[in-house]
Amino acid sequence: MAENTTSSADVEDEDFVASDGLLIFAGFIIIFMILQAIIGNTLTILSYIRDKHLRTTYNLYLINLAIADLTIAAVSMTVYLTYTLRKNTWVYGYHVCKVYLVLDFLACTVTVILMNVISYDRLMLLKQGAAYYVEQNFKKAIFKMCASWVIGFLLYGPAIIGWDHWTGEDVVEPDDCDVQFVNNTAYTTTTAVVEFFLPLTSLGVLNILVIIEIRKLRHNKVHTIQIASVQSHGSETIPNGILAKNEKAKQKSTKKATKAARSLAILVFAFFLTWAPYTILTVVISFCEDCVIIPVYEAFTWILWFKSALNPFLYAFGSARFRENFLYFLCCGKRQLRQVK
Repeated sequence: MAENTTSSADVEDEDFVASDGLLIFAGFIIIFMILQAIIGNTLTILSYIRDKHLRTTYNLYLINLAIADLTIAAVSMTVYLTYTLRKNTWVYGYHVCKVYLVLDFLACTVTVILMNVISYDRLMLLKQGAAYYVEQNFKKAIFKMCASWVIGFLLYGPAIIGWDHWTGEDVVEPDDCDVQFVNNTAYTTTTAVVEFFLPLTSLGVLNILVIIEIRKLRHNKVHTIQIASVQSHGSETIPNGILAKNEKAKQKSTKKATKAARSLAILVFAFFLTWAPYTILTVVISFCEDCVIIPVYEAFTWILWFKSALNPFLYAFGSARFRENFLYFLCCGKRQLRQVK
């Protein structure tokens, strides 16, 4: 009997060491991801401040997105890492938990709203052309930025702060930190629809409209060339210099719009891949908590946050100016900033 007990204890110790080893390995990966997100989004903000050519209304939305991602990295990911390494034990108290949850849900919701704002902005650029730069100004952009944070707070903030006081229910253990409405199917499903499924549908529609507008631009380009060809051979001729200038401007506009749409499509696709698994499982948990494997749900939470580390790379991929500024800062200002468009 004593031998069997010792053997069983040895097996438990081995499992404990194995689980601890896996936790430490995951911790190193997550720390690298957090540092990547903090450095990348800080570089994005510094690049916007330093380079006047980046100070456009569109990039202002990206900076707002970078601020939200920086909040996720510095607050959500960092605090949750300590919670995970402590075997899901919360040691910071009730009030810190409330602040942490508000900031986490707020920053994540703002990123969703901004994806739609950015998509709509690109659509207006394609539809309005040169008039877009007159119609869209920094005051309107700042208003949209502020509105995204206010809406983001109203969606979750009041419920996180006051749910247990309103309902008189406290479903979260003292050594845990989670929203009180985690098992409320109606609220969780409603917010999932508002925060993810409706925005995703909106993003799909907006990007389809963007593709349609790009095709219109290309069609109009071909049509303009055909008209110019006919007129240049007819009795009413147009100076070649004017034709060349107009054609060059149209080509530049079409190229810029296509590039913007491609960059936007990558951002949207990354959003879907990182957000969908977590959101779907959140709804499933509200219906059937035992139907979801907790480690899988935890992994999907980190995948959701991973987008905050990924976004700066997407900015650099879509913009040569962001890329040059990143290299400038990473080289401690020793690298000469090239003149790029």
